[in-house]
Amino acid sequence: MLAKQMRDLQSYGQQRTAELGIEPADVPERIRKFLKGGKDV
Repeated sequence: MLAKQMRDLQSYGQQRTAELGIEPADVPERIRKFLKGGKDV
């Protein structure tokens, strides 16, 4: 059950990043900026 939820969440994240035009390689840096309170994420 947990594995399916994780796959579903990963799929959703991949779909959203594609819709928003975000490259997968940019995700870690965007997360770091967000966690530091960055406004341009």
